[in-house]
Amino acid sequence: MTKIDWSDETINPLGHGCYGTGTKDNPKICEYCYAVKMAKRNMRNCDLCAKFIPHTHFEQLDKLKQWKKPKTIFVQSMGDLFGDWVPDEWIEKVFDACLESPQHRYLFLTKNPKRYIKILSKYQTPHDFDRFVDFVIIGRETGNRKDKIIPKKEWIENIVNYCKEKNVPVFMKNNLKDIWQEPLIQEFPWRDK
Repeated sequence: MTKIDWSDETINPLGHGCYGTGTKDNPKICEYCYAVKMAKRNMRNCDLCAKFIPHTHFEQLDKLKQWKKPKTIFVQSMGDLFGDWVPDEWIEKVFDACLESPQHRYLFLTKNPKRYIKILSKYQTPHDFDRFVDFVIIGRETGNRKDKIIPKKEWIENIVNYCKEKNVPVFMKNNLKDIWQEPLIQEFPWRDK
């Protein structure tokens, strides 16, 4: 179980690790990243996880078949599955495992949506992309960084309007209250109300 409102479980088939906006040779890990702090604090059983170096823990994918009851699963919560440093084969292995356990709902978080769309196009034709995305979570950057990007209300409105047009449920994180200045939209498409 997880303490995240919109997820029942998390798996990290790429371990704990990310190169931020950088590369393997020139990592640019965000100093305010929550996952780095958690990895250093909690991952003493895996040296690469503790160092926040991307690697694989594909055994995590076995859980998908073990969980018979449908769950909402946050995939790769401690890194970016679609980072430029991640080989296509790793991403495809994760996608294939998800397809083999269709009883679950899978949530993918990325700061690289172009790569997500590119990889996804191998599984669905581009015009099917809208049907593949059936839930959108909107939030803003967290942490203590002074120069973090604050989203503009019109950016959020654009996403919400697009989702309404496509009939895609939206969940706004609580950290948007001061920007949205209206009751937050917090839809859970798969839960009984």
